[in-house]
Amino acid sequence: MEPGTYYIVIYDNYFINHYTGKYNITANFTPANNNEAEPNNGTAQAQPLEFGEVLNGFLSYSDSTDVFMIDVPNKSDITINVKAALTAWVSLKVRDNEDNVIFIDSYKSTTSNPAKIKEILNLKPGKYYVEIFDNNSFDYAFGNYELYVTGHGITTIKDYQPAYWANSFVWGAKNNIINGDKNQIY
Repeated sequence: MEPGTYYIVIYDNYFINHYTGKYNITANFTPANNNEAEPNNGTAQAQPLEFGEVLNGFLSYSDSTDVFMIDVPNKSDITINVKAALTAWVSLKVRDNEDNVIFIDSYKSTTSNPAKIKEILNLKPGKYYVEIFDNNSFDYAFGNYELYVTGHGITTIKDYQPAYWANSFVWGAKNNIINGDKNQIY
């Protein structure tokens, strides 16, 4: 459920059955632990998503669509990974900046058997919108999902210390994985 005030109504359906008695109601709360920023229900409200960033999202009855924007700096293969533990089918859609649908598909998901989605798309430079949504008009899907996008040759190094990358390049050069000018290896 999304934040808000909710009311529970108990009534007697007099025309079918006439029951009286006591009722006990217990309410529990389990946090979704999502880090998405609402509202993000369309391209105008799309939350920016960095390559390599893990986003935990939540779909609910009152919020059945989440949209994220990725900025592809150069032509490359982009991998979209989703693990969705929703109560029904979940859909993935990718649109370009002109609102053309690049990709769309739906996947069966349950809370006990989450959908594991991995789609690789060859994209040109530009802005793209990744949409996670409930595509079932009869059984509303709700639950948590995890989304992250990676790109061949695209990294965001802000999460790593410079020594991490320096050591990786040194190792790659010493093992002939990285070729090119090797003036000095520390």
